[in-house]
Amino acid sequence: MGIVSFCPNGHRVKVKDHLAGRKGICPRCGSRFRIPAAAQPALAAGTAAPVAVALMPAARIVSFDAVLAAGLPPALALSAEPVKQERPAQIEQAAAAQPQVTPEVEEQVAAAVEQAIVPDAQAVVPAEHSVAPAAQAVVPAEDAWPAFEHGDVPAAEVELLADHECSTYAAIEQDPQLPWYVAIDGAGRWLAADAMRQWLDSGQATGDEQVCRGDWKSGKKIYEVFPEINPGAGW
Repeated sequence: MGIVSFCPNGHRVKVKDHLAGRKGICPRCGSRFRIPAAAQPALAAGTAAPVAVALMPAARIVSFDAVLAAGLPPALALSAEPVKQERPAQIEQAAAAQPQVTPEVEEQVAAAVEQAIVPDAQAVVPAEHSVAPAAQAVVPAEDAWPAFEHGDVPAAEVELLADHECSTYAAIEQDPQLPWYVAIDGAGRWLAADAMRQWLDSGQATGDEQVCRGDWKSGKKIYEVFPEINPGAGW
């Protein structure tokens, strides 16, 4: 049978029964409105909703200082009759000038409203704002490897062997932007990729160290990661 409703601008819109209680968009003016239930009568354009009257208790003077009570203004009786609201002239003109709509046009309008129904579900996040799993940095375990901070790399490490041409290490070249953590006997420090190359070239590795790259979850023996180096004499 369909539901006949009116948008806030007074346009008559007829929609299907299964859209009762949903939010719709008027195809004529674009305003949003709530589609009434099938059993709820729709208000015609310009018709004001009934005004609820709240009954207030009558005023009375309690027992207190008579001198103070004499200076108070007299109590006025409250009127229980609702104030009659007048319809705006613009709504009356719009209702009078509304053309007759044929059943064929009503079916086209109902189809347009059904396509413009505002979904109640949560908005879908666009693909360009979503974070790909591969882009998320893997942080080493906090109990075994301290979190890397930019301030952890001393400037002196970058200047170490600055005039020396560093060797190439496969594990570092996989991602030169990642820092490295070098640990021995539970103590260690973070090094930038350039400082890590220079330290490996200096021959200070003993073979007892464990190293961890910024995207690993645990450390590995230094010779397993860098088979290119030879054992040094102390760190």
